[in-house]
Amino acid sequence: MGRTTRANKPHIVRSIKSKTHPASYNIPLIIERDDDGYFITAPSLQGCYAQGDTYENAMSNIADVLKLHLAEYTASGTAVPVPNNISVTMMQIAA
Repeated sequence: MGRTTRANKPHIVRSIKSKTHPASYNIPLIIERDDDGYFITAPSLQGCYAQGDTYENAMSNIADVLKLHLAEYTASGTAVPVPNNISVTMMQIAA
């Protein structure tokens, strides 16, 4: 798994606002980097993920995806899941 920081500054929680969904949410994100770019997932929102060639592109893409997810929660009258404790760890496995 690649770095989850940019310029040594943690960048895991983002506030997302949109015109169609005026509430603000802190959404935990897991950011992975590999040879193909960046992959971002929001573990508290099932199926919410994005990727991009650059960090900035991936962050822009996940913001769009998050807005769509939040709009669907609002439209369906479903409460947005509140993130519980989320931890990220690494495990070494012998193959």
